[in-house]
Amino acid sequence: MKSTLYKDVKKLQKRMQRQSEMDGELIHDIRVLCKRVRAESLLLKSKVKKAVLKDISKQLAGSLSQIRDAEVMLETFDRLMVSADSMEPLKGLRQKLEVDLNQQTLDSDRLCAMIQLLRQEVGGCSFNKHPIELNKASLLMAEKRSFKKFLRLNVNHCETYHDWRKTVKAYLYLFKLKAGMHDKKLEKVKALAEALGLLHDLHVFEATVHQRHNEYVEQLRGILMLREKLLLAEVHRLGSELYRRKEEVFQSEKTG
Repeated sequence: MKSTLYKDVKKLQKRMQRQSEMDGELIHDIRVLCKRVRAESLLLKSKVKKAVLKDISKQLAGSLSQIRDAEVMLETFDRLMVSADSMEPLKGLRQKLEVDLNQQTLDSDRLCAMIQLLRQEVGGCSFNKHPIELNKASLLMAEKRSFKKFLRLNVNHCETYHDWRKTVKAYLYLFKLKAGMHDKKLEKVKALAEALGLLHDLHVFEATVHQRHNEYVEQLRGILMLREKLLLAEVHRLGSELYRRKEEVFQSEKTG
């Protein structure tokens, strides 16, 4: 019996073999699969197997990072322009971002080899012999990891939000393993993961503009600050709602 994760890796491998070009949808699906692999590997007992799956999935996702970042630049730019008074002064930046994206290339043969290796490793996991049973303790541990990162947030350090986002994503993918689960808490985790993703995209956008297109920094400064302020308020609101009980316990222990 093969796990759902194995079957999804296999389907993705076949899609890669059929498609002559890597489109945005396929790149997105590969990155999502890599995050699922890392999340579900947390349920394995073997530390060696966990490390192997983490390494392969990170390498595979890393191979797509440059083209994904270029796509994010364009997507984030268009979101920012929705609230801008005028896009005219920044048309040149959009053209440069399009050039950056068009210049990206992928080694399809290497990607196919890596997805084949990932399929082999996932196929050898214990959850292919015994269905995954996501017990309450595993889910609580995932929530606890994300809560700890929430407590360590620093508005002056983007890395703390990036670290929090990764644990929230892992928590979300484990949550989804519970078949037929449609409750308010799952929706809160999904909303938080999405908001943190937009915040991360904004930080990538800002850093890249500074590095490659510095002449547009001043024109974007006000728009970026406003967008970040709104997203920070949103992720803190969602985080406080999600971890309300944990925060209450934490505060009572701190003052007790």
